[in-house]
Amino acid sequence: MQKNKSLKSWTSFSVFFDILVALLCCAAAALCVHYFRLDFYQTLSRQNEQPVGTITYKYKAVQRRFVDRLLWDRLQRESHVYDGDFIRTEDLSEATVSFFGGGIVDLAGNSLIQIFAQQSVPRLDVSSGGVSVNARNSDFVVSSGGTTVKVESGGVVSTRAGSGGKMDLWVSEGRASVSTREGVREAGAGSAISLGESGNVESLPMTAVLSPLPNARLVSRGESGVSVGFVFNPINYAGEHTRLEISASRNFEEKILAGDLADNRTTVNLKPGIWWWRAYPARRGQGEVPASAASGKLTVIHAPPPALLTPADGQVFVFRTGAPAIHYRWSGDSAGGAAQSYLLEASDNPAMENPVFQARLKASSALNSQLGPGRWYWRVSHDFPAEYEGSAAPSSVFSFVIEQRGEFPAPSLIAPAAESTLSIARKRGDAWFSWKSAAGMESYTLRVSANRDLSDPLISETLRNSYFVYGAQDTLLKAGRYYWGVFGTSGGVDSLLSPVWAFNAVPGIVPLFPPDNYTLQDTMAANLRFSWEGSIPARRLQISREAGFSSLAVDDPVAGNSHRIPGLGAGTWYWRVSGEGEASPPRSFTVSPAAPPPPPTPALREAPAPPPPPPPPAPPPPRFEPEDNFIFRAEWLREKQDIRFSWPSAGGGYTFTLLGPEGGQVLSVPVSENSFVLRDLKLLGPGQFVWRVSSGGRTLAENRFTLSIPEVRKTELRDLGTVFSVKTASDTHLRQRISWPRDENASHYELVVEKKDESGYTEVHRNVSRNTFDEVPVDRGSYRFKVRIYNLLGQFAHETNWASFNIIVAQ
Repeated sequence: MQKNKSLKSWTSFSVFFDILVALLCCAAAALCVHYFRLDFYQTLSRQNEQPVGTITYKYKAVQRRFVDRLLWDRLQRESHVYDGDFIRTEDLSEATVSFFGGGIVDLAGNSLIQIFAQQSVPRLDVSSGGVSVNARNSDFVVSSGGTTVKVESGGVVSTRAGSGGKMDLWVSEGRASVSTREGVREAGAGSAISLGESGNVESLPMTAVLSPLPNARLVSRGESGVSVGFVFNPINYAGEHTRLEISASRNFEEKILAGDLADNRTTVNLKPGIWWWRAYPARRGQGEVPASAASGKLTVIHAPPPALLTPADGQVFVFRTGAPAIHYRWSGDSAGGAAQSYLLEASDNPAMENPVFQARLKASSALNSQLGPGRWYWRVSHDFPAEYEGSAAPSSVFSFVIEQRGEFPAPSLIAPAAESTLSIARKRGDAWFSWKSAAGMESYTLRVSANRDLSDPLISETLRNSYFVYGAQDTLLKAGRYYWGVFGTSGGVDSLLSPVWAFNAVPGIVPLFPPDNYTLQDTMAANLRFSWEGSIPARRLQISREAGFSSLAVDDPVAGNSHRIPGLGAGTWYWRVSGEGEASPPRSFTVSPAAPPPPPTPALREAPAPPPPPPPPAPPPPRFEPEDNFIFRAEWLREKQDIRFSWPSAGGGYTFTLLGPEGGQVLSVPVSENSFVLRDLKLLGPGQFVWRVSSGGRTLAENRFTLSIPEVRKTELRDLGTVFSVKTASDTHLRQRISWPRDENASHYELVVEKKDESGYTEVHRNVSRNTFDEVPVDRGSYRFKVRIYNLLGQFAHETNWASFNIIVAQ
């Protein structure tokens, strides 16, 4: 059948046309969004004027209109305000205008004001709503209708403007002059005045509240809260009661206190949170709250002390020339965002008297090199703005030591030991080079060479840690004799070179247990476990009485890297693993017989000697967990979160001691059972450990185990660029997904997100998770983030670079 070519051509053209139309529609939509964004932001700032303050708000929204424009802007938090600006708040909204000159103005919901701040005395015109003015450093003028209130410097005044020029005024601190059509009236702290539509003073019963301030902000040192003292001054109702109501909601539906007070003062304990209060004359038979009731809001902030991170308590810094730069780091959330900054202090005494230096910081870290040699103490406190009453508890005090030395000593080597054997078999585990870390060293350089002077090294690595892992897949080392050594570096100056140790690399088997010249009693040899590292084909475990293995007592085929032999007699034995013409280096061990029983006590009368008692049955071999020289590898650590130690029972009452690779004591705890579970693996690190059990001053067991921890690889993050988001009316916030590469050698990750502001960057999100992604609540602005990565022991390994992204939001 012949195809219709014209129909096929028309179908192809139709598809092309549809695609073209779709692309044009997408381009038009993108252009509309671009111009909408320009229009949305075009009035948020003035290019040729200096701002006079900033505005923050809570709940719903606040709008601002420039004096020479008709468009109302929907403000962002921390937006600038300018001379002549109109500010209005929505229902149930609140706003705070902080003037650069020091004054603070708090606006209640449904308020409308205009700011005039370029004059000698700043002025505020109130059209409607409630306003509280804290004239901290200069006089302030508040006007409404035909009434003008001049607040002297240091005064706190609240006003509520009504319809037709009505206004209620309360003076909490300082003094104010009230100018009306009737003249000028002075009002001191504890005054309350009600003005009618014509500006006349009305003799209404009112309550003036001296304490707390209308928008007091209090800092609590504990979760139990703070005691707040309420002090009233009754106006035009002396001798009657004052009613006080406190609520967790602004509409007073959830009252926690409602009572009539006769002595016009009381104390109330308030937990951290936001509380609303009002006070008015308690007239009998009057159930409604009068419009002239005094009211205010209390914010109680609980500020847990920051947790110090580095320098760690007792850390030592060593330098030769030039004082070292100390990196201070701590964790904290700036008290939920209420704290303005952190106060970092360093002193030469634990009481932190007369600090050597103090720094107020936005970030939770600092770098300082002002301190010289000696022992120093440091702490961090939350630093709140001046409008907050009280102070948060400071952090604990950590100390560190700065030492100046003429020459850095050489590091001490640990493993591989001098003249030891290292397996380079095809099937083997990781090999560890480790040394004792020295105080003040910033890095170490390891060199492995076939030459005794370490020239032409096969391995030359600069490391932050005091160990190096020669991986199971590495092939740099061939069969032969090698030398290794380490030197440290601090401040660009190298330490002395460590002693140079030799080791032999063998391609076959490396015996592990029992080691050479090992001695054990025959009761422990009843079920002896032999272990080794490496692999050769057709392996056999061979044990002989002769060092030359001319005759074999044991010649067992083996498949894995361990094998048990039951019942070896007393004497000296030699063992090796061989196969297909290869054999491991021989190792000797000695089985010693148990001590003979004491001779029997001679009988008092001559009598035939009784037959000797039958020998007691041999006790079962002691079982230890983990077995001696057990190696914990990465596969085990990915599944387990703790290590269980157990040993044969000896009646109870034990002391469990754990010694680190450098011989130092990690922990020593009393236990009642013959087992102990170590749950905090962060106490450990890579290398060989010794665990010892003692009872009644006698050592019952001393075994070893090795932690083979692979390093966490370095990770680089990429910038996310600009993210455009559309926020609908139902959205309370936006969330940005941040992801990073997974590392199989990491136990968990910590994501840190900071937002850019005028002073730099402020932390807005921190989360610890096993996932490689997180959903972060964001708003418009510029952000940066990094990821802190922890190894399989839960220890901090390294952190990534900072990556950035920008959020553009349309509503």
